[in-house]
Amino acid sequence: PLTPSNATESLDKQQLASLIATLVDKHPHLRPEVVAQLPRPTIQSVTSALNTLHRRLLAAFPYSRNGPGRDDYTFHRVRPVLDELRTNLLQYGEHFVQASEHSVTAFAYLALAATIIEQMPHWDNPEHDRAYRSDLYRRLAERWQLAVDVATKRAAEGKIYGEQTVSEWYRCLERHSAQANGALDDVLASFRKGLGWMIGVHPTVPTVNPIPSGHGLFSSGIY
Repeated sequence: PLTPSNATESLDKQQLASLIATLVDKHPHLRPEVVAQLPRPTIQSVTSALNTLHRRLLAAFPYSRNGPGRDDYTFHRVRPVLDELRTNLLQYGEHFVQASEHSVTAFAYLALAATIIEQMPHWDNPEHDRAYRSDLYRRLAERWQLAVDVATKRAAEGKIYGEQTVSEWYRCLERHSAQANGALDDVLASFRKGLGWMIGVHPTVPTVNPIPSGHGLFSSGIY
């Protein structure tokens, strides 16, 4: 009879993942052991996985001579892949941001996730956009805020981050913030406040309207 090693050689990645999931579902006590033996995801491996999912999403769109549709029919056709993409984005976010001790890795994943979200389709029905793009941006902002808070805390404790590294983090966040319809504005402000001093970027000071001429403190009776 074939050994497990021989039997699994012909399986592709999806079949192997399905096999492992089935075994764990049938034998829950194996879950900790299986998780412990699996290699940890890397930015490179996750980039490949998410790009594959994004290609599957594009391929799921029904053919149209006028290009990919954005109506309810099309949405429901691609929704299973869209759900899978969202789930993966959130799970990887927990791994790289909440469970990671390395700020460089956390910020790299956040940039990757933001790029994937920006490439997601806009739907004719705004409810679909709110359920996916807007919700993902909200959760991404939470993860990004956590990464900024952790890096700020470590810097205060003496951790040294290179100026070029921090500058790249800032430019990346600033670029993605411009695409996020305000979802990342607070995170960008926190970055300026907590880490901006390392690269000569300071918190934005609210503009104060000047007092019109002839209405100074004395003329208005305030002194």
